[in-house]
Amino acid sequence: MRIENGFLYIDTEYTPQTKKKITGHSFVDIAGLNPYSKRGDALLAYLKIYKPPFDKKYQYRGDMAEKMVGLILKRQNKNFLYYDEAAKKANNYDFFPNYKYCGGIPDFEIPSEKTTHEVKSKSLKDYDKIKNDIPKWELYQGLYYGYLRKHPRIIMDYVFFDEESEKLLFENKKPKTLDNCKILQKRYFVNESEIENMIFDVLNYIDSCLSRKAIPLEDISPSILKALNIQDDRGL
Repeated sequence: MRIENGFLYIDTEYTPQTKKKITGHSFVDIAGLNPYSKRGDALLAYLKIYKPPFDKKYQYRGDMAEKMVGLILKRQNKNFLYYDEAAKKANNYDFFPNYKYCGGIPDFEIPSEKTTHEVKSKSLKDYDKIKNDIPKWELYQGLYYGYLRKHPRIIMDYVFFDEESEKLLFENKKPKTLDNCKILQKRYFVNESEIENMIFDVLNYIDSCLSRKAIPLEDISPSILKALNIQDDRGL
């Protein structure tokens, strides 16, 4: 790889046959909705050129959040779909086989109500902030899966863990009690034309970068270039 004329040129060959499907995470990141990741950063991850660091503690917390939402749906006598690890592996981590470019794993689905659930885990200290303003990039993950499933509505399920419970979960340990946690559910309707236009924008961005084998430098964080051991001489 090299930097030239404001672009990072990539040497790896990609064809339509080898491109991955866009998941909820890559959709919002390449669409530029995630303030913590630039479009080019997400594209480098999508192309497996760069592997973002991943802290498993958030996976442990997220797994518990999904269990709690599943219990709530059971108590409500909802006939829902949930894909465990065995089902994920059996379906190659994609539950939208009819789509050529889009896929991924929704958290919960209630087919009879045509509703998709997107679950997020958070610290209890963030409750008021998220109650008043749900992060856009998280909301659009849910809207993306709702669009793919042709569900007209989604529900965002936020599970907030108190400090003690969160600390134990981060250590992959079972909390003593979950009574101090809070759950926030918000319903949203899917604007099909909006999501479709965003998907086209993401696909066009990927295709334009792959066709010239280059990503605009302005779309890549300096920290990512450093991690790839690439010298960024902008401003010199």
